[in-house]
Amino acid sequence: MKFIQLLFLIVSITLTSAMARADDSCPPLPQISMWSNVTHASMTEYIKNKHGGDWESYIDKWKNQLDLLMDVYARNSEVVIRSKNLRLKGETLAEYINNVRKRLAVTRCLAKSTPAKTQTADTSKGRALSKSAGCGACHGEEGIGNQPTIPNLAGQQARYLSLQLRRLRIGKGRPLSGDIPNAMRFHKDLEAVIAQLKNQDIEILADYFASLSCKSSGQPPIASTLPQTKGCALCHGIKGRGRNLSIPNLAGQPWKYLAKQLHVFKATANNEHVLDDVNSRFHPIMSDEARKLTNGEIKELSMYYSGLKCE
Repeated sequence: MKFIQLLFLIVSITLTSAMARADDSCPPLPQISMWSNVTHASMTEYIKNKHGGDWESYIDKWKNQLDLLMDVYARNSEVVIRSKNLRLKGETLAEYINNVRKRLAVTRCLAKSTPAKTQTADTSKGRALSKSAGCGACHGEEGIGNQPTIPNLAGQQARYLSLQLRRLRIGKGRPLSGDIPNAMRFHKDLEAVIAQLKNQDIEILADYFASLSCKSSGQPPIASTLPQTKGCALCHGIKGRGRNLSIPNLAGQPWKYLAKQLHVFKATANNEHVLDDVNSRFHPIMSDEARKLTNGEIKELSMYYSGLKCE
């Protein structure tokens, strides 16, 4: 009897030690009042019960929240959390954003312990889907646009690509659910193709093009102070890399494509509902910023970012 009790004690200690090592392999979650003292164990249990063990869907949820918070912060606006009777703005919002980043990092760390549920880009499936959808006709088989007004998709942020495809699919006049206020995009040539894509198709395509090697434009680099003085660097950086996952990388894109998009944004600056029937887009930050630019400044900014190396 004593032997059995001793054996049980040894096994218990061994299991407890193993669990402690697993917990210790990931940093602790931030402890803030609105998250009700969430722990590694409670998060793992929640994902098991509410997400069927699918960590990626849970990570996506927090990625989306981080993107939204960053957009609100960039606009110097505020977040209202009615359930907690809280208003976050300025430094308070910045602190919360930092905690969300930490939570995402811990979640990714914990997700590594369940590799069977972690989905990775399926290159062969993405390539086949790109071919059947006809993406290569304009964006090239390797994601490099074949005209100066067509963007390169290779190496772009997967989250950004997914977001744009979903905005294009929903079309004019109807903002995407869960998106930032009133952001919309329409392109007549893409309308019929994208309408046929399911959510899973969009994610496969976005992951596929993001996995490809980018290619710089070959545009000679130019010096410009406009990225700083016009505030572009706040989101796109001095080196043209998006500061969060829903912000595109601009470095190495064709300058005529970048200029065209700024003009398209400028056209909707005063009324987001004025979307034409060919190629139009509205974004509450970008449309307002583009409105302030002269044609000369649009060209200079476009050539600056185009001249940067894409990686």
